[in-house]
Amino acid sequence: MNTFKPGWCVAYTRPQHEKKVAGLLSLTGIEFFLPMIKTLRQWSDRRKYLQVPLFPSYIFIRLSEANTY
Repeated sequence: MNTFKPGWCVAYTRPQHEKKVAGLLSLTGIEFFLPMIKTLRQWSDRRKYLQVPLFPSYIFIRLSEANTY
């Protein structure tokens, strides 16, 4: 019995590895969604705008019949 249902699912990643996982998924041709926001981070000597994930440690993956092996 096959219980596979195509659609969007959420994958948990190691902290601060969301962009690396997104890069690996794009190489394999799997559709993903990683919403990013621009935020200001401050250190003792400077301030810098960074692109960080909206949902830390999570990436959205679209599963379809073509992705199954």
